[in-house]
Amino acid sequence: MANQLFYPKSTFMYRVGSDSNDLFLPSPRNRVETAAVAGAATAGAVIESGVNLSKSNIKVGMAVYNVDLSASLMGMGAFISSIDYTANTFTITTNIGIIAGVSYEIYENKPDPCIITYTEAIDKNDMLELEDAEGNIVTWNIGVIGPAGDARIPIPFQVRKILKNTTIAALKPIICMWN
Repeated sequence: MANQLFYPKSTFMYRVGSDSNDLFLPSPRNRVETAAVAGAATAGAVIESGVNLSKSNIKVGMAVYNVDLSASLMGMGAFISSIDYTANTFTITTNIGIIAGVSYEIYENKPDPCIITYTEAIDKNDMLELEDAEGNIVTWNIGVIGPAGDARIPIPFQVRKILKNTTIAALKPIICMWN
């Protein structure tokens, strides 16, 4: 029988974005760089790194997440598409609101399923398109969970991706929890 006691040791506030179909949820076990701060030369999708890129394990294809508590796009992710070691900058696939002084984290894009729940009231007609722990696509009707406003009830299976076809607004965060 599976362990039915679940005490999350770590959480992440995730927001659906344009790269969500390819991004696995950012597990702490896959974190490469934590709480780095974007430098003054950051502009749009070009990030001046807060760490020395030539001495790091950061590679093209890794996922970058905006983790700044004051940022409107906190929890949104994108991929590193190129690295300029001379300028100590990297370019990401889409602008996720990282500006100078904003914190970000970098993860390897690997599956590590988690339990998810919402942090805000949601509409009963909202749909989640998810990839479960085995890679199956599941469409989950929020109305199954309960009436609008039941915002802290977890989805009853592990999830490794939240696809961008999800009908909730990108600005509504989802909490990911790992044991």
